[in-house]
Amino acid sequence: MSSMASNSDGRTKILFTGGSGCLSAAIIQKLLSDNPKDLHCVRFDPQIPNDLVSGKYVQGSVTDKGSIIAACNLTGTSVLVHLAGWNQFDFDSGKKNREDFFHLNVKGTFQVLEALPRTKCGKLLYISSTSANDSNSVSGWACLTCENMIRHYASVNDLEVIILRIAPCTPPYDRSNYRDNYLRWCHDFWTEGVHIDDAVDACIKG
Repeated sequence: MSSMASNSDGRTKILFTGGSGCLSAAIIQKLLSDNPKDLHCVRFDPQIPNDLVSGKYVQGSVTDKGSIIAACNLTGTSVLVHLAGWNQFDFDSGKKNREDFFHLNVKGTFQVLEALPRTKCGKLLYISSTSANDSNSVSGWACLTCENMIRHYASVNDLEVIILRIAPCTPPYDRSNYRDNYLRWCHDFWTEGVHIDDAVDACIKG
């Protein structure tokens, strides 16, 4: 990402939706450790991150187009990394339903795409999921819908986009989603998932 366009002060301004999550924290930590003087990372989320990773925090929701526009303009964002969204485990565990996925994943992505042309941010990295290969899964349905929207908006706006499908990357140190199902954690982490460090490298190279 250090090769992406920078703003007037010479630093690339990157806004992360889903900024309170583990993956955004890991990406920011890696970016700032490698390029501390070249980057300015902003974490955008309704919830304040509970970790100690650097990166300015701006409160807002991807379902609110106005707050996205305000955050981009306030921080001078040149690259938006879109991470906000529920995953398949949220549905399988009964924590979220299809309406929740539509509201956050689909509507949230729509609002991001509607907001960006109203800002100076012309680059979007959308972190999709390998579940997009399975249209029977709720996560796959949501990811495919978002990917199609992104392709459409990229074709009608001056917007550079990368869609990156990543396998589940639950960090080995975070088992909060699996506190009642350790066997499911073992399956997701050791069988279907990728190590979070590999997911971070893929996002940065994207």
